Amino acid sequence: MITCPYHAWAFKLDGNLAHARNCENVANFDSDKAQLVPVRLEEYAGFVFINMDPNATSVEDQLPVWGAKVLEACPEVHDLKLAARFTTACLPTGRTLSITISSAICGPAHPGFSDSYRLIVTGTPCTVTGRCNTVSPNRPNSR
Repeated sequence: MITCPYHAWAFKLDGNLAHARNCENVANFDSDKAQLVPVRLEEYAGFVFINMDPNATSVEDQLPVWGAKVLEACPEVHDLKLAARFTTACLPTGRTLSITISSAICGPAHPGFSDSYRLIVTGTPCTVTGRCNTVSPNRPNSR
């Protein structure tokens, strides 16, 4: 099972939709049309490559000498392990916040957060309030 922690949609390993929140309340929702897109995935010279075109030629065909050069430069490439992980906190812009939380989907992953804010973005066609799921047209004195 592959589950998106942000949207809370779940997919079977074959890409078919297993569960989508609230889909039973969406008129004419067709789960057969809500599938993961097939991609080409391959390992080459110790790296994982994902190509959005499942019919693309292999990375080895596209970069025929690259694998040998990687192995020549780093013979232990297949034995490499994650040495460190870094997280950087960035201050988002108002636009980033409005795009992220106005999409009415942050509740599954962040229920405490989505209950804790009130956002009013001026100069846009809507105002977002509450649990990321109340969107109303901007009007003077909109609360």
